[in-house]
Amino acid sequence: MMGYYKDEAATRKVLRDGWYFTGDLCRQDAEGYLYLVGRKKNLIILSNRENVSPEEIEHKLRACEDICEVMIGVEQDFISGTIFPQYPPNCTDAEKYAIRERVRNAVQQFNETVPTYKQVQFLHFREEPFAKTPLGKLIRRSVTGGISE
Repeated sequence: MMGYYKDEAATRKVLRDGWYFTGDLCRQDAEGYLYLVGRKKNLIILSNRENVSPEEIEHKLRACEDICEVMIGVEQDFISGTIFPQYPPNCTDAEKYAIRERVRNAVQQFNETVPTYKQVQFLHFREEPFAKTPLGKLIRRSVTGGISE
């Protein structure tokens, strides 16, 4: 609660009936287990009022061994993905192309499993890792540029 010290307005926003609301988003499976799937403040709300958790998509895309880092955002009211591929040291341009092609295929396979509003419509590749916090978390506002494909 140190971040709320002497900030009554911010404290009122996160405390309800004495309980601290973290802003974490969860889902519950049929057996009653809870899973953290994202953060409310990161939630993407499209113009069609569909809510998209970027962390959920990022988690699924990271299953592709050719993806080192991924950050999901919104572009022209569609979901976009910016990817730092898992390039080996001294990777040639031909190898980079092949890796990006495998990533494109993985994204297409993902898109076939989700509703249209959750599909990654724009894909960008980075040559450098994303900026991170001291704890190693990606800094979402740091995403700029990349190779559009």
